[in-house]
Amino acid sequence: MMLKHFNLPVFKNRLHEAEYSVLTYNVHGFAGVRNGKSSYERQVQIHDFVNKINPTVVCIQEYAMKSRKHARYIEFLNNGLKLPNKHLSDFDAEFKGTSYTFLTASTFPIIKQGNIFTMESEICGIFSDIQFPEGIIRVYNIHLESVKLISEKKLLRPHRNPGILKDFLTPINGAIRKLRKAFPTRAYEAWMIAESIRKCPYPVIVAGDFNDTPASYAYEMLSKNMNDAAINRSFGFQRTYAESLYPIRIDHVLVDKSLEIKSYERRKIYLSDHFPVIAGFSFKE
Repeated sequence: MMLKHFNLPVFKNRLHEAEYSVLTYNVHGFAGVRNGKSSYERQVQIHDFVNKINPTVVCIQEYAMKSRKHARYIEFLNNGLKLPNKHLSDFDAEFKGTSYTFLTASTFPIIKQGNIFTMESEICGIFSDIQFPEGIIRVYNIHLESVKLISEKKLLRPHRNPGILKDFLTPINGAIRKLRKAFPTRAYEAWMIAESIRKCPYPVIVAGDFNDTPASYAYEMLSKNMNDAAINRSFGFQRTYAESLYPIRIDHVLVDKSLEIKSYERRKIYLSDHFPVIAGFSFKE
């Protein structure tokens, strides 16, 4: 089981070989974790980070949006993120509160886009058909059901909460209840996405926050006939959830076997409670 978390790359990681790249990042609603900046300032920081990486495609989850009447998120998105072609999931532009959306942006044209809905009519992912010079790739930007650990997060950070070990039964019981609820929901969401992939006529890339490790049922379902960029091109434990002391990899990039994975990189920056992941790929000759 542990081997699913520890990676031994089949090929040496050579970043310069990749023709294209996809970056996935759960930005935590621009809430941050280690500084007191405003959400608008963090949005700009994240845009600057993405622009510096200059990926071909970026998939962002928990992208904060508000009404056009009283928020700058849209203005910063349109003017600050340099990738010209953008797909933003549905949101109510008149809603005065904050909603969290999916954002996929690309260097190349997005010729078709769609949503993946759950039984509760919530969106668990979006797909964007992107016209590359060699052909069309459908990119799925997904965010599976969160366990919603709040007070229980202390279990993931025992080094910051030394007293947690004295009374650990209460948070553990709470975490177990939430896990029991989240697992079947994620399995259903993964099935919905897998069905969409099965019907897709193009090669696909699935990127996003799975809220699940490589040992999970949801991951197994979505990784069928796909290659995991981390397994193919990284070494060791690749922790992507920044708020955990343990090596939890829950952000993934899965690439169609008709494409070739060239590189994998996790950037350890603290602009969110997740770390961004970048995978390089090419069309096979």
